[in-house]
Amino acid sequence: MEDAAMTIPLYMPLPAFAEALVTNAPGTRSLEDFLPTHLRDNYLGAYIDFIWTQLHQGNLFLLFDGLDEIRDTTLRMNVVRHIELFSQTYSGNRFIVTSRIVGYKAAPLSSKYQPYTLADFNEEQVKAFTQKWCPAYEYWVRGERESQYLKDAAIKEADKLFSATQSRPGVKRLAVNPLLLTILALIQRQGIELPSHRVELFELCALTLIDTWVKARGQSTPFSKNDITRSYAL
Repeated sequence: MEDAAMTIPLYMPLPAFAEALVTNAPGTRSLEDFLPTHLRDNYLGAYIDFIWTQLHQGNLFLLFDGLDEIRDTTLRMNVVRHIELFSQTYSGNRFIVTSRIVGYKAAPLSSKYQPYTLADFNEEQVKAFTQKWCPAYEYWVRGERESQYLKDAAIKEADKLFSATQSRPGVKRLAVNPLLLTILALIQRQGIELPSHRVELFELCALTLIDTWVKARGQSTPFSKNDITRSYAL
């Protein structure tokens, strides 16, 4: 029996590609040019030939992530055109482009591409998320999986998080959104009691989200609490 063709996922951050276009990075005029640079920058340079072969054979599943994070609308539209050309050139592969709705409306892909909107979680899905996220996060933070104490603590944390999402109306309204539920989980993980009032929750979520993003980029938080509060008023 012949082996089924393998599908190889490949993550590509669109803000990084946009920055390469703006700064005229050497040889970067298209996604084809950016691909080997992206692989080298992420310690995958040894796999460049392999990835090119899989791309031409139609075995890649490419995730183009963060279209909405490209602030300039004109640049975002330019990146969209590059995505369209790349996906049409290598149409045997599969592609997903992610964006928040607000960032997608100003620079949508052509009608040949099917848009989908991430649906809200129902109660059962919220519970399933808490039961999987809390243990996974604890294992990742502590670097171990065999500890019964860690397992029990993660289960307790998951039950507490799910209870908070169902017993407090303000929390429940936010928890149906996958991103906001993740932020709520991060807040609780820091030992902070989830507020019942929606305004306080939004402020706490915004601060947590910004702090998480900039830490992931190795930067200090560029906004103070007052900056965030002022942005609400605007």
